[in-house]
Amino acid sequence: MERGFAELHGIDDALQGVQLHGRSDPAIIRDAFERRLARSPSAAEIDEIIDRLLINLRIELLNLPGYRVLPGVREILEKLSQQDDTLLGLETGNTQPGAEMKLSHGGIWHYFCFGGYGTDSDIRSEIVQAGIKRAEQLLGGDDHIDEIWVVGDTPLDIEAGKAVGGKTLATATGMHSLDLLKACDPDLAVSDLSDVRIVTATLLGKT
Repeated sequence: MERGFAELHGIDDALQGVQLHGRSDPAIIRDAFERRLARSPSAAEIDEIIDRLLINLRIELLNLPGYRVLPGVREILEKLSQQDDTLLGLETGNTQPGAEMKLSHGGIWHYFCFGGYGTDSDIRSEIVQAGIKRAEQLLGGDDHIDEIWVVGDTPLDIEAGKAVGGKTLATATGMHSLDLLKACDPDLAVSDLSDVRIVTATLLGKT
């Protein structure tokens, strides 16, 4: 994203001072415009930065030795995907193409059959709600969603899960400490997702 600002607007370090974690890509772009250019961007300018982001992301992923799928994630997704009564969705501030690019690189994109994305809203709970609506469309007929779990590594994820009436699992694998996440009162808070048995049993209501 910073490279896109440099390429299109000649601004280096465009994201300096901009809050990134738990926010949507369009919101981050708008914040950077206001901070560095003292104006709001047009919809076309946001799209231009996102287009450059996707181009640069594809290049970065090919040259990113530190990329890894965190411990337990693949195993948890595999176990959950085998449940007939469970749908796996993605809740992210990224755009759908950006999210697909990142997770395909780790071989886990195929687990998610729906999602809520940064292009749906700047508000995290509305992103989650957009994903829920897509899940309901997938179900159709007389089927309905009985329980929602939101798994995330920021306070905004926990707040969003609660706002839609869901349960929340906080994992301290991001920029926020376990103590800070616990203070947000999630249904479960863990240091990471390496304990596949506990995490899976919790999400499936078998604890």
